[in-house]
Amino acid sequence: MNPAGFVAEQQTVRDTQRPERTIYAITGDGRTELYDWMRELVARPREEYPHFGVALSLLAVLSPAEAAELLTQRLAALAAQAQEVRALLGRAADDGVLWVFLAEEEYRLAVLEAEHRFVTTLITSLADPDYERTWRQFMEGPT
Repeated sequence: MNPAGFVAEQQTVRDTQRPERTIYAITGDGRTELYDWMRELVARPREEYPHFGVALSLLAVLSPAEAAELLTQRLAALAAQAQEVRALLGRAADDGVLWVFLAEEEYRLAVLEAEHRFVTTLITSLADPDYERTWRQFMEGPT
């Protein structure tokens, strides 16, 4: 069943001992929808709210020392993820994969590197004695 009309049954095949299978193909309407959707995804930035943004909005709940310790753990995880992406990109380049098929991994690496820089700066800010003093006063409440 295809109520939107974006794909249509093309043929049913049975080869060797495998069960029968149906092959579908994109329709003209499906191709139009695909291109419209891709144009929107590529051209228009969209607000996406990652979990980390929520954590940052509540970071003052944690002591500066604990926040810095947890963010240091995050830095290690970000560095490991970035290294994995670099390795994947290296293998793909060695295999002759065209750059356009790796754009999402290049983007992922850029985001990981940007977050790493941000978190590094945040850790430095948390170590500021003025912030520690302000945080303690806030947590103690009005006197």
